[in-house]
Amino acid sequence: MSGQTVTRDQTSPSARAFFWIALALVMTLAAVLSGRSIAAYQTYFGMYHDDGIYLVTAKSLAEGQGLRILSLPGEPLQTKYPPGYPVLLAAIWLTNPQFPNNLLLLSAVQVVLSIGASAAAVFYLLATRKVTGALALVILAATVLNSHYLDFAPMLMTDLPATLFVMLALWRTEVECKRPFSPLRAFLLGVLIALAPLIRSHALIVIPSVFIFLAARKKLALAAVSAATAAILAGAPMVWQYCHQQPPGSFYAYYTNYIGHGFGTLPALSESLDRLWSNYNWSAVLQINTYFPFLQRIRFQALDPLSFALVYRVGYFALGLPLIIGGLRELLRLSLPGIFALFYALVLASWPIKAEWRHILPELVFNYYFYFRGFRLIASVVKPGFHSHRTAYRTSCAAAAVCFSLYLVVGTTIEAIERAGNYGKALARVSGWLAPEIQRSDYSQAINWIKKTTEASAIFVCNNDPLLFLNTGRKAVFPSRMEVWRFAGGNLVDAETALEAIRLSGASYLMVEPMYRTLGEGAKQTAVATAVLARRHPGLLKEVFSSSHGLVRIFAIDRSRMPQVDDMR
Repeated sequence: MSGQTVTRDQTSPSARAFFWIALALVMTLAAVLSGRSIAAYQTYFGMYHDDGIYLVTAKSLAEGQGLRILSLPGEPLQTKYPPGYPVLLAAIWLTNPQFPNNLLLLSAVQVVLSIGASAAAVFYLLATRKVTGALALVILAATVLNSHYLDFAPMLMTDLPATLFVMLALWRTEVECKRPFSPLRAFLLGVLIALAPLIRSHALIVIPSVFIFLAARKKLALAAVSAATAAILAGAPMVWQYCHQQPPGSFYAYYTNYIGHGFGTLPALSESLDRLWSNYNWSAVLQINTYFPFLQRIRFQALDPLSFALVYRVGYFALGLPLIIGGLRELLRLSLPGIFALFYALVLASWPIKAEWRHILPELVFNYYFYFRGFRLIASVVKPGFHSHRTAYRTSCAAAAVCFSLYLVVGTTIEAIERAGNYGKALARVSGWLAPEIQRSDYSQAINWIKKTTEASAIFVCNNDPLLFLNTGRKAVFPSRMEVWRFAGGNLVDAETALEAIRLSGASYLMVEPMYRTLGEGAKQTAVATAVLARRHPGLLKEVFSSSHGLVRIFAIDRSRMPQVDDMR
């Protein structure tokens, strides 16, 4: 596969014109298909829970109440995530503070940031002469037209906005590396580097990545000044968060203490190691299905054990080899993409929860780049064996490169046209719920009933607590502490966790409604937990509302019937 670079003065005017026309077509198609996902997201906002917390915090900032989670009883400080993204959302909120009417604008801006992240990554590779214009177009199209990318693009999450600033920082680092040292420019580079971790904690890895890259090229002053500046700017909010976070054992730790809660509630070591290995196998399949169009359509349930092993243990491993080879090649060269990808992989590998599509998307551009680097290296190793057939070998490699590129671009485009914006229907199908429009209708009925019937001071226990607050102003909590071992094992909610949530929050209502994260398992478990509580403690719960199709049910809590148990704070 070709990986040769073409500088601007070597490219013909017609080739440059084709590049810009093709680029415009790709971006236009991505924007059109993103419109479907934006429309679907209006119904499924809050599906990650995190997106709801981000917007609640943004509302708090916009209203001058500081960095707080207004949806929780007691309105604790928001110390789970860095402040950068809520600040950005707050600026948009100020232009239209009417929820959910402002959700369309918020998700549209998010799409711009998301697609901009991949565009910045591709232009970084192109500007630093790591890829040709043609290869840049292939990688960009395969990324931004990926149906998972398009579906995730409008969701109010930090993965892709942080990636945008990571790519700008990496790009600027390579530019500064070729210039004489300037303290001012080194400081400004540090400011740019700090923007990514101010949006997403995981993006801290950009700081050591830049430092190692510059130090390896003996740009020690630039490395020291930029890394120190970035560490101070990104570290200051983290110090503040550490000083104000809830202790790991508290009920609100899941909301306010991401690192402490996560590592403080891990499964036992033996189970954690088993989970990590299981997650590695899951991640490998997830990644290959992301990179290669149509593979996700394989009906793995119908495969016999031997066929399953051949496909997912042998075939998928072979498909991943060029990526591994290309990534290792870049790492050995201490290139910025190679160093950053190593840190990114280590972060994901150390977390005992299954990877999701969104974890792969920030690395999609780099991983396609590694694929082509890997193919090129494999081709160069095999080349001596075709010494007497050089012309035929070059022709075959060129044809393979063109065919693979067309497969990526055409395949991702077909899948995007078929699937972009349809994740809601997929969730409904997997979770066993009714069509999205019915879910939307049932939830709207519940919201209207709550606003008309309950007091403004009422507190709820429910699956979508930030969303409930944004729609009704009622405070709420999730019916579980959400320990990591519960995530790892899939046991999110039970009668004991729901009762604990009722007790510690002072809730007067328990609400059972669809929860789209975990493919609806959390909602199903909440329904079961509610039935168990009603059976164990007669009179504790009284059903006061049920939507037309029974998707949402609300129970009044008689606190005089609360069982006498020790305070579990």
